[in-house]
Amino acid sequence: NLRQYVDAVVFSDELGLEHWKPDPLPFVTALLLLNKRPSSTAYVGDNPAKDFSGANQVGLTTFHVQRNGRCKFYGCDAHFHIPNLARVVDFLAQRRDI
Repeated sequence: NLRQYVDAVVFSDELGLEHWKPDPLPFVTALLLLNKRPSSTAYVGDNPAKDFSGANQVGLTTFHVQRNGRCKFYGCDAHFHIPNLARVVDFLAQRRDI
């Protein structure tokens, strides 16, 4: 029942196995569906191994939700590291460019 809360859904499986995250194509596809510029779009994820590389390549602002209080992961290339989703909302409310 998530569709009522989102404007677009992209299943990387439908784009082909070679386009699973961290490939940038799912992010590009979402931007096209939403008619948004990467510079005005944020991506939130929790898996440093696959969530941020493709989103960063496309130019999205990336947020790493640190599950279970874990600190910044070595090699995690998200722009921001946050403890929970509420912090993303707080951050974005203060920024008009994202």
